[in-house]
Amino acid sequence: MNIVHIIFNIRPGGMEHFLIDLVEAQSRQDNVTVVIVNRNNDNLMMQRLEQHCRLVEIGRPEGSYNPRYFIKLNRVLKQLKPDVVNFHDRRLGAMILKHRDVSYIFTCHDMLQPPGFARRADKIIAVSGAVASWLGTNYGLKSTVIPNGIAVDRIARRGARDFIKPIKLVTVARLDHIVKGQHILLKAVAQLQAVDWTLDLIGNGQSRIYLEDLANQLDIKARVKFITDIDREEILGRLSGYDIFILPSLNEAFSIALAEAMSALVPVIISNLDGPKLIADNGKYATVFTPCDVNDLARKIREVIADYPTAYSKAVAAQGFVKETFGIDKTATRYREFYNKK
Repeated sequence: MNIVHIIFNIRPGGMEHFLIDLVEAQSRQDNVTVVIVNRNNDNLMMQRLEQHCRLVEIGRPEGSYNPRYFIKLNRVLKQLKPDVVNFHDRRLGAMILKHRDVSYIFTCHDMLQPPGFARRADKIIAVSGAVASWLGTNYGLKSTVIPNGIAVDRIARRGARDFIKPIKLVTVARLDHIVKGQHILLKAVAQLQAVDWTLDLIGNGQSRIYLEDLANQLDIKARVKFITDIDREEILGRLSGYDIFILPSLNEAFSIALAEAMSALVPVIISNLDGPKLIADNGKYATVFTPCDVNDLARKIREVIADYPTAYSKAVAAQGFVKETFGIDKTATRYREFYNKK
């Protein structure tokens, strides 16, 4: 099968990391090309992609409406003669000229924007039941749920060790507090006056200055570290060194970082949202708190610390569930079956 994935950029983010893992798995059986529309991409991620597929860059300046890039994209697609074109941003649907005998698939990774030109796809993949329900209820669009997958075997695992103070807390997400809720987490840990803790915020984004200022206002700046310049492989190696992973999101269709933390045998605390709860088997393998509720999050962190052996036992069970349910090879198989389905 000749598969072409189209994406605007390859930069650090859950969708992009998933695509790289998916392409690696698909390339074991099929011919895969990734077409990247915009300039200014992450060099390390591009190098990893090139190991497993053909890479084509359109070179469009971000936000440009110059028709030359529209023409170039469609010329490239015609030359590649794909069986399947799988695009990963709803806006890309407006840029593609459809051809007979090609199946056009849109993978919907979030619930942040109306589907718009995704309607031009022949079929839609939703990364979670929450996304499928959102598409159907709000826009009347039918979709098939294929959860994202992760490369479980590349992730280092935490041993059954006791705390070595300070207790190491971590969250991994784009620094966009309106969506990812890092401000809720900072306010919650500020309540843990009697606990010896540190918090690493791994990721980059537009909210960094705001979050740094908030940490300073809360008088916890010395205990909070912002880690922005880090490769994904290093993250996968470091996760096992933390004691608790916290996902304070306010909107989350899926979370690659959450699945990776669970694979690393790290106890997790998550917002009571359908996407994260799906990864944790409807919350069975996580401690769940009410979104936006600072006091509830602080309370749940205390509970996990107070009974850490139970939390770790839950993490051991979680690792097995994630491997069985969200392994990237199974995801690639589901994609292939979906591509072939008439």
